[in-house]
Amino acid sequence: MAKGDDIQEQLVNFAVRIVRLSDNLPKSRSGNHIVGQLLRSGTAPAAHYAEARSAESPKDFQHKRNQNVR
Repeated sequence: MAKGDDIQEQLVNFAVRIVRLSDNLPKSRSGNHIVGQLLRSGTAPAAHYAEARSAESPKDFQHKRNQNVR
């Protein structure tokens, strides 16, 4: 296992848990709003981490990091 793969795996597992949790939240107007936010914030870290790890240089890493901060 390459350095960082364990973190990537944990982030993916976290995203899966977030999806399962969101499936069990109430189906109401406020519940749907919260589920939407929860899904966006809970599933994004795995993708952002993978993108940052794919940087080819420190300058590329900084560029990728700045794109995800918005």
